[in-house]
Amino acid sequence: MSPEELEGLTAAVAARRNVLLKRSLLTAGVGAVASGLVGLTAAAAWVTVVVGLHVLEGLLLKSPTFTRRRPRWVLALYMATSLAFCSLAWPAALYGGAVGLIGGGMLLASISYAFAVTARSSKVLFVAWETPVAAGYASLVAAAIIAHAQAGQVAALALMSGLCLLGVVSTWRENYAIIGAERQARQSAAAAMATERKAWQVAVMAEELAGVGHWRTEANAPLVQASRQVFRIFGLEPAGDFIPRDLIMAFVHPDDRERVDAMFGHSMITGESVSLKFRLVRNDQEIRHVILQGVAERDAQGQVCAIFGVFQDVTDQVRAAEALQRSEAQFRRMAENASDLITYSDVNGRLIYASPALEAITGFRPEEVIGRRTLELIHTDDLGLVTARTRQIAARPDHSLPPFEFRLRAKDGRWIWLESRPSPMVDPVTGKFQGVTDVVRDVSQRKSMEVALEAARLEAERAARIKGEFLANMSHELRTPLTSIVGFGQMLREDTALSADARQYADRVVVASEVLLATVNDILDFSKLEAGQVEIRPAPARLPTIAREIMSLFQTQAAARQVVLTVDYEAALEQALMLDADRLRQVLLNLVGNAVKFTAKGSVTVSAVLTADGERLRVSVIDTGRGVPKAELSRLFQRFSQVDGSIARDHGGTGLGLAICKGLVEAMGGAIHVESEEGRGSCFWFELPARFAATAATTAGDDDADEIGQLAGARVLVVDDHEANRELVRLLLTPLGCQVEAAVGGAEAVAMADGERFDVILMDLRMPGVDGAAACAAIRASKGPNADQPILAFTADASEDRATEVLSSGFDDHVAKPIKPADLLLRVAAWVDRQKVDPQRYADGRAMSA
Repeated sequence: MSPEELEGLTAAVAARRNVLLKRSLLTAGVGAVASGLVGLTAAAAWVTVVVGLHVLEGLLLKSPTFTRRRPRWVLALYMATSLAFCSLAWPAALYGGAVGLIGGGMLLASISYAFAVTARSSKVLFVAWETPVAAGYASLVAAAIIAHAQAGQVAALALMSGLCLLGVVSTWRENYAIIGAERQARQSAAAAMATERKAWQVAVMAEELAGVGHWRTEANAPLVQASRQVFRIFGLEPAGDFIPRDLIMAFVHPDDRERVDAMFGHSMITGESVSLKFRLVRNDQEIRHVILQGVAERDAQGQVCAIFGVFQDVTDQVRAAEALQRSEAQFRRMAENASDLITYSDVNGRLIYASPALEAITGFRPEEVIGRRTLELIHTDDLGLVTARTRQIAARPDHSLPPFEFRLRAKDGRWIWLESRPSPMVDPVTGKFQGVTDVVRDVSQRKSMEVALEAARLEAERAARIKGEFLANMSHELRTPLTSIVGFGQMLREDTALSADARQYADRVVVASEVLLATVNDILDFSKLEAGQVEIRPAPARLPTIAREIMSLFQTQAAARQVVLTVDYEAALEQALMLDADRLRQVLLNLVGNAVKFTAKGSVTVSAVLTADGERLRVSVIDTGRGVPKAELSRLFQRFSQVDGSIARDHGGTGLGLAICKGLVEAMGGAIHVESEEGRGSCFWFELPARFAATAATTAGDDDADEIGQLAGARVLVVDDHEANRELVRLLLTPLGCQVEAAVGGAEAVAMADGERFDVILMDLRMPGVDGAAACAAIRASKGPNADQPILAFTADASEDRATEVLSSGFDDHVAKPIKPADLLLRVAAWVDRQKVDPQRYADGRAMSA
């Protein structure tokens, strides 16, 4: 309610209270007259009832809520007064003639009185109402005079009627004036209330947006006036403008209740302002943090009469602050407990913060280095790197840099390796570079391990070199005697003068030597595969020719087993492909050999096709042999692995063949697989990249006879410290018309080469004294008759994967041990033919070989 409305209604209430005295006197006068008519007892009872009602009205006028409830309460009171009149009038009307008339007059007067005090209408309405009442009253008095003609009763009736009419008119006039004042006060307050309502709406909106409510409490009042936002903070639905003080205290957290109550009491006594931060426990048991602030309000005498202020929920801010505090504590604990060192340096490089890990890593306590420039402790060789990184971070704070390593001098003087991961610190508002934070890790142990690993790598490389040398020695020591065994065995088996038994013995020697050679080759080849020393050299080659060559090697063995050998291929494969023919032969040799070995009867087929996209060559070796159990398929390509132990006893072998095939195929860029069904045979197949040669490949098979025919009259020098090998070469070349000279060692070969010219020199590499490489170099440097003649490396160590090394030492070509007669004859004939046909062609050939 606005102050204007309150002032107007207060004045109206005061006016009504002044009327009460007049009405009480009027009531007493009426009671005195009535006592003579109806008796003292009845009149006294009537006066008591009416006066009691007047007293009750006076009490109600003092109530704070009377101004809002006045119309209802006053109407009820005045209706009760009318009932009091009626309660006395009706008995009088029943038991006395004139008295009954008097009672009727009193009833009419009561009704008029009630209308007078409750009416809010105009004078016209009042006069229209009161005129028939007065006329009825006058007729009633006239009737009473005519009927009874008792002067005393008539006088009493006239007096009573006059008093009643006087009371009615007086009451109406005063009430009319009061109602006018009230109406004017209410009308004048209506505009103020509208303005106040708008201001209130704005204030409520501001409270809701700011989360702040206002409140007011009077001294010793049981209620606290509160805004809607205060209700919301307490978790209550707004219901009126007041909250009981006891309810408020019930919401205060038990631990804070005594403090809040004491602060309010102190402020009520002293008038000091209130500022409290405490907790509320709402009905849903949620704890809310609130701030209450208030100031004292004093009356005209200067006494504290009330306290008013604001109320704000700060739970979110408190929780955010607590979360920030927990986060800071957590990161501080992480920094303090982390094994890595966390630092912060300003733009000048001075250390501002260092985590406790500093002492564990460097031996320095943080307080010993705070404020110092850490560059003073960095190794001079790493100072430039650290300085450059710092400048890069300062120049481009938005760019991240990779970690780097440097050395720092510890407190005990030793150098430790650190890994740094710096990042810039930038002002979030201005974007200005403020310093560098760094996470530093001690990598000294890792550096030691790297040094150890590097030493181990060097040691492994040295061991690999030693292993390579060992393999070369083993190759030479094993293959050199096998050269004689295989070579002389083959020559002995071809001697027609031998008896059947002797030829059988020779066959057994050749087969045993070939098995031994295959075993040695498997072991040495697998060692090279494991060491990554196998080099693939693609060259134009015809797959059908290679397949037929391999099948021809097993023709005799297959015929004895009644096994049919077949080569099947697409017509397009007649064109030369870019393949490493030697490696492909080795793979096919193993696969076909296994197929023939494990096929007692049936067929072995080598099939070659191109894949659908034409980019892969698929070669399959299919047999109708015993097959492989499904459970054993995964073991086939493992080294030293055989399906069962009886295989080694029945068929021999090292268990390395398929593992070597797998390594060679993968080295050529392919993959090898197997499909097998026990009792029905197997299919081993592999795929390689299919690249056709630009021109047709030149193969040895077509012109071998012509090339070998060029050997007649050729002079060949054989240099080898093993007499059997020298004799074997002589026996192979002499029947073709060659003149073969022999030298036991490198020094003798150099002397012989200085004296006479040879068409080809076959030089063993590993010889005591002057080895083959030294002898070759001496002949080339001598400028003698053989300085530019072809010199072929003749050794078990001159395999294809070492061809580059051999040729780079001055040799033109190589012949591998054990000797393959055809290979020896073709290579010697090729070099003899180059010189005879076109010396320049030989020179070009040497250049290409080199």
